[in-house]
Amino acid sequence: MRRAGIDRSVIKRIGGWKTEAMFLRYNIIDERDFVEAARKMEFYRAQERSQGAISTESSTVGEKSLPKGPPANSGNLLQ
Repeated sequence: MRRAGIDRSVIKRIGGWKTEAMFLRYNIIDERDFVEAARKMEFYRAQERSQGAISTESSTVGEKSLPKGPPANSGNLLQ
């Protein structure tokens, strides 16, 4: 369900799990999760390279130019 993009709280409710510990116990991580994490990191690095380094000299949090995230259809790991 997590890989399908279903919200964590919904998964817990469907599974009847009241605590985060129960979610984590049954949240199986496999090779696909590692491959997806590597793909997302490469996407992030490519964005960083194409945009150059983010300057933090005189900007505030609201003014920083943050890199765009991965494509919308990539799904989230543990949301």
